[in-house]
Amino acid sequence: MNPVRRTADAAALYAALNAARTASDLSWRDVAGQTGLSPSLFSRMATGRTPDVDGWLTLCAWLRMPAETFSAGSDDNGDAPTVSAQVAAVLAHRADLTDLDRDYLTAQIAAYEKWRTTGAAS
Repeated sequence: MNPVRRTADAAALYAALNAARTASDLSWRDVAGQTGLSPSLFSRMATGRTPDVDGWLTLCAWLRMPAETFSAGSDDNGDAPTVSAQVAAVLAHRADLTDLDRDYLTAQIAAYEKWRTTGAAS
């Protein structure tokens, strides 16, 4: 069995931050103000530095994205998580969705996975 090994993908986090910042017409100083983090953190990230865990989680919360989105590596058996598992994790944190919305979307993804595994997608 291979060990679980995950690493932080700071480049992906920085790219997502930059895209969200640009889309919202914000400066890095604005993002720093909204997150309570130092503006210099973003300069360090631009050069490849990784923020500490608290900074990482704060930035993920600001993006409204799970921290796992910005990690790379392998799990213990080489299998990727199912689409259903990944989508369920995202849906669970969406305050704008009702339980009925979550159930509907989960059923749609399950139908897609069934369709894909039966060979209909080929």
